[in-house]
Amino acid sequence: MFFSTGDVVLAITITDADVSSPNNNIAVEIPENVPFSINSSWHVVIADKLNFMERNSYLFTVVAKDGGSAGSGKKASVSVNVSVQSGNIRCNSSDKI
Repeated sequence: MFFSTGDVVLAITITDADVSSPNNNIAVEIPENVPFSINSSWHVVIADKLNFMERNSYLFTVVAKDGGSAGSGKKASVSVNVSVQSGNIRCNSSDKI
C-alpha cells in the first residue's frame, strides 16, 4: 500500500520564551535520508512514496533551533510506523520540542 505525498504524519508544537527577533525565529530541521519533510505549518509530511513492503518503520530526529546567538535548540526523536493491518501511518514522538 502506498501513502500520498503531502499527507501529514505529525504536527510539531514549538514554544520559545524569546519575544524579539531574531531570537524568536525558529528553524526546524529533519534528516535528508528519510521520506519526510517539514511544511510551513511545522507538520511532518510525507515527501516521497511510502511502501510498507520495502520498509515499515522509520526513526529520526527533528531539531528546532531559535535565531539567538547561542543557537539554542531542542531535539525530538520521532518514530513512524507504517501499519499493514489498518492501512494507516502511526507516529510517535518521544520528546517535546
